[in-house]
Amino acid sequence: MGLMMNQWRDAYNNKKTMQLSLNNIKAEVSENSEKITKILTDHQAFLVKLDSIISSSEANTDRNDTLANLYFTVLSSTAWESAKLTQSIRNMDIELVSDIAGVYEIQEYYELTIKQYVLNSIDKTDIYFETDTPEAMAELKKLSTFLRSRIIPTERDLIKYYEELNHDVFEKNT
Repeated sequence: MGLMMNQWRDAYNNKKTMQLSLNNIKAEVSENSEKITKILTDHQAFLVKLDSIISSSEANTDRNDTLANLYFTVLSSTAWESAKLTQSIRNMDIELVSDIAGVYEIQEYYELTIKQYVLNSIDKTDIYFETDTPEAMAELKKLSTFLRSRIIPTERDLIKYYEELNHDVFEKNT
């Protein structure tokens, strides 16, 4: 009888820990979704301005636009990492774990892509201020391509995956 009580208590505690982990992951995904939605809007506006500057330069017309700073955001994965460390994911449905892991992998890809860009362009910060040289224009075009082909699409994908996770997965499991 005592063994059954211990097993019941362990199962109860495991379920409670799992539910707490799911709630933390849901809150984290929601927070990350808000961050990425805001930064996507900023990046789209930045890209419009950047393309305008490139077009003006190519047409040899004067431009009044200046580029603002390009910002990125830090996305959190603390709740997911905590769920793995506490092993509460072993009590979750395997499809749920797979869905959550997939979203965090895309988030990690996004962050690695940004780190790669920052490390490769750290010595090229003057391109935002001096766009008269061919080298600076080439860097601005690379930046435009990078935003258009890698950053903005990944941000859109992340928003979509965050929404799917919130609607399709968490509503069923919380």
